[in-house]
Amino acid sequence: MGLFRSLFGNKKNKSGQTAATKSHQEQEPIEALMESGKKFDHEIIEAFQRYYSDPTLSVSIEIKDDKGNIYPPHMVYEELFAEWAGIRSKWDRMSLLYKFWDESQPQRPEHWQVLERYTKDRYPKIALRYLEEFLKDKENFEAKELVAISKMYRSMIQNGMARKYIEEAYRRFPDEDPVQVEYATVLHLSENHNERENSHKIFQKVLEKKLSKEDTESLFGCFLFSEDYIDSSVFALSYLIAAEAAPDQWDVLAEEYYYCPLFRYEHAVKLSKSGEPLRALAKLTSLSQEFPWFEKAVETTISNIHSMRIQMNSPEFMEKELREFQSQTNG
Repeated sequence: MGLFRSLFGNKKNKSGQTAATKSHQEQEPIEALMESGKKFDHEIIEAFQRYYSDPTLSVSIEIKDDKGNIYPPHMVYEELFAEWAGIRSKWDRMSLLYKFWDESQPQRPEHWQVLERYTKDRYPKIALRYLEEFLKDKENFEAKELVAISKMYRSMIQNGMARKYIEEAYRRFPDEDPVQVEYATVLHLSENHNERENSHKIFQKVLEKKLSKEDTESLFGCFLFSEDYIDSSVFALSYLIAAEAAPDQWDVLAEEYYYCPLFRYEHAVKLSKSGEPLRALAKLTSLSQEFPWFEKAVETTISNIHSMRIQMNSPEFMEKELREFQSQTNG
């Protein structure tokens, strides 16, 4: 915690409606559609950048007809836009757009980008299958590959395996910022006090280097997807706790680190302490369903369902989900 504390009246028509009211009601759906279209046009590009794990990439997918008219992405890909518009969660929308880029890219991304693509999309076990199929015989991994493998294992709550790969990365590429960040992140998860202290020192150097560039307005901004951002769900979490961050800041970084089960768990804890038990339970439920190997989350979800049953005097509340989670714990 000390790490972050140290830095930081018209005529009516026949229906009874006024002409102004009717005009306003007609405009609302149009304006909402335009706003949704702009959001889609932004997110499909963001998905492209995240797909390649490169915030600096640019791509144009506008179409110009023979008369010079330009059609933005949401008009070019109408069916995709319609499906996207029906999805509430940003990362479920991103997942849809990732699949679009899977199908539209003529050339396969690099190995480390594929590993990150699946890990960030909450499919670390698919990333593991890819690793075992395409990289099982590789002797000397590249720095970015080792970092991606470490993130993958962290997402599966296999910190020992994550440490194995990131220690190799730190031994061979000690001066690369992404390696230092991931190594510090894994050390921070250790129960050894000296290792945690060392993790802070390593992270501090990267953080000060980032802040010295003056390309971000705040410490908070260092963790957001952008050029040379600090990709560490664990230190982003530590920052939020140390800074006693507002709920809206938690929500922003929760979207950034939705792939990290530890972050999502602590976000649910924060919501529960902030007097939002139902929202906390919803977060825990989706977490437990997407990461069933995270036993702590599953057990907490079961406990919270029982608590909510008592509070609501509803003994059948979330019966289907409760059975699902109990079958996972054999309890």
